[in-house]
Amino acid sequence: MLFSLSMRRFVIFGLYALLFTPLVFQHHLMSPLITAKTLFFEILIALISACYAVLAYAEPKFRPRRSAIGFALLAYFTVLFLSSALGIDFARSFWSIPERMTGLFLILHIGAFFVMLSGMIRGLAAWRTYLAWSSGASFLVAFFPVLQLIFPSIFFEAVGDRFSGTVGNPIFLAAYLLFHIFIAGHYAFQAWAGRERGFAAFFAVIALFDTVVMLMTQTRGALLGFITGLVVLSLFYAVRPVPLGGISARRGRAAIAVAWACLIVFSCFFWVTRANPAWQAIPVFSRLSIQGFQAAPRLMAWRIGLKAFADKPIFGWGSENFHAGFNTHYDPRLLRYGFGEIGFDKPHNAFVQSLAETGVVGFALYIFLFGFLAWRSRREPWLSALLAAYLVQNFFAFDTLTSYVMLAIVAAYIASSDEPDILSSRSEHPLSLPFAVPCSLAFVALSYFAYYPVWRASHAEWTALNEFIQRRIPEGKAAFDEALSVHTPYIDYVRKDLAPLLGQLRQQNVALPDERTTIARAADELRSAIRNNPFDYSFFIAFAEFVTTVSDIDASYLFEAEQALIAAEKLSPGRQTTLSILSKILYLKGDKQGATDALRRAISLDLQVGDSHFEYGMLLIQIGDAAGAAREIDAAETLGRKPKSAPEAAMLGSYFGDAEDYARSIRYFQQAFLFDPRDTESKLKLGLVYYFDRQFDAARNILREVMRSEDLKKSPQYPSLKGILLDLGLPE
Repeated sequence: MLFSLSMRRFVIFGLYALLFTPLVFQHHLMSPLITAKTLFFEILIALISACYAVLAYAEPKFRPRRSAIGFALLAYFTVLFLSSALGIDFARSFWSIPERMTGLFLILHIGAFFVMLSGMIRGLAAWRTYLAWSSGASFLVAFFPVLQLIFPSIFFEAVGDRFSGTVGNPIFLAAYLLFHIFIAGHYAFQAWAGRERGFAAFFAVIALFDTVVMLMTQTRGALLGFITGLVVLSLFYAVRPVPLGGISARRGRAAIAVAWACLIVFSCFFWVTRANPAWQAIPVFSRLSIQGFQAAPRLMAWRIGLKAFADKPIFGWGSENFHAGFNTHYDPRLLRYGFGEIGFDKPHNAFVQSLAETGVVGFALYIFLFGFLAWRSRREPWLSALLAAYLVQNFFAFDTLTSYVMLAIVAAYIASSDEPDILSSRSEHPLSLPFAVPCSLAFVALSYFAYYPVWRASHAEWTALNEFIQRRIPEGKAAFDEALSVHTPYIDYVRKDLAPLLGQLRQQNVALPDERTTIARAADELRSAIRNNPFDYSFFIAFAEFVTTVSDIDASYLFEAEQALIAAEKLSPGRQTTLSILSKILYLKGDKQGATDALRRAISLDLQVGDSHFEYGMLLIQIGDAAGAAREIDAAETLGRKPKSAPEAAMLGSYFGDAEDYARSIRYFQQAFLFDPRDTESKLKLGLVYYFDRQFDAARNILREVMRSEDLKKSPQYPSLKGILLDLGLPE
């Protein structure tokens, strides 16, 4: 009896502990805000599932009641597995990628979470307590980015001016808080109506604070979802007015009408005056005032997603395989918006994602599931408003661990809140120890073979990257070997991250231990990744880019890179990136004409992409076509493409300096110095360009700064510098 009670308490404690998953993070991991959270959630689910299985086996009263919602979820999960099995990459469907970790493996844990909630948390009182703790956790999650305004470097560096906190992304934080705004708001009104002033204040503070922080994320989809939820609530109370905490139904309806009138007037005023600089100084409105609701790259991704759906309309490409359909129908215009917009593994639209990944069968069940949840919650307006808000914001986003957790909680609440509380009842049967043993062994096996390898590989990969960046090569090589020795489902992504880094180190003249063998090992790792992921464009590109940095070791790599690029072109036709790397490969082979032809083809894909013109101009500089280089660099600048690094700017500065175009040379060297103030070579060249442009005072000041930090007499250029220094009256 005592053991049974302890088991029950442990399961309940675990379910409450899971509410604090969004606060979990760990340094020294790749994707530290994703990996740590997901592993914490999955390990705790596995642990309490083992305990719950023993408890439910011994005591049937703890088993979840058969419900239509449970069967609907089971049907949807079954279709997810079926579409993944029929898709192009089941491994990716099951495990996802390390930056997401939202594959079927996580979905299984979410399903277990729903089952345990349905079996252990029953009755309105129990659910109110559980959701109160969830609301309290949301307050802590929302408070963290506010704390970072005061202490920007606390725990980890804040990124950008949009709130993200421990969730790690403004969009994901907004979605998580959106759930709790409606949950806390509902209980605040309920407590006020029941004259529970303390509880009313508790929930009201959380609802208001979460709303403010949600607005500070500047997430447009969440804002539209929030407004939609309020509209749904307003319609409910307009059609079926009820008293709210002593306020008559008539006055409540009038107050809602006034509030909406004020909101509409304010929205119109903002939209008309959104170009006013005053709005840009207000965090909540700055992003809307600058960008409005325009999101051209995502609209392109949606259109591509619909084309991908047309290719596989029944069961889709498989869960987590949107990238394959996206690559097949890639739109070259995406590069207009930068390299950050050319790779979509999710379309930022849950409906398009469902169509593309699970086909019409999965999409129909997806719509049915939420329609059924809405129908079951029709008597509770706050739940209908919450679901409407969630669906609208998901029209501009996709699900992650935190939103999945909240969905499981809402679904379990709808399924079991009207059942009697059983936690206070006495145990009827003794626990079955023979059944407990296999449950315990299952947890140990999962921990050893699934959870721990992911953590170990992530930590070793982070260590390798950090050691290499710090130029501690032996330590980095040891961590590199460890990361690649771990049997993790994400091993190919470890290969793709680490192997190209070795080539980059070579370009920076960093000596590698046993260089030829190390590079050969890295090439073999990338080949393995390609064999394991024959439908993933990114692995072929990673190998080809790696070859551009190591081909001097073994020229045979160039042929392999060409073959990889041919395969990449088949997977994703019409990509400027493929042609850009092909140009580099051909140039390294000595085929200058082929290199220029490749970049001309890249430009022809979309004349409005500045990057293609810029790369072509840089190639023409190497070839020696002065007029063509100037023309292409000018075209790139007209399209907004300027140097993005000190080496790019310095190369252009040197080129235009040699061409005696001193004004442009000065501008580029100044840009190089802004990128890297410690770049004394660029500063020296800037001083010389000033001298030849007869701006002697500027030349004297710049060269004097250089001489303070460098002994120019030791420079091989000193014989040619000596006369210039004397002419400027600078001491030798």
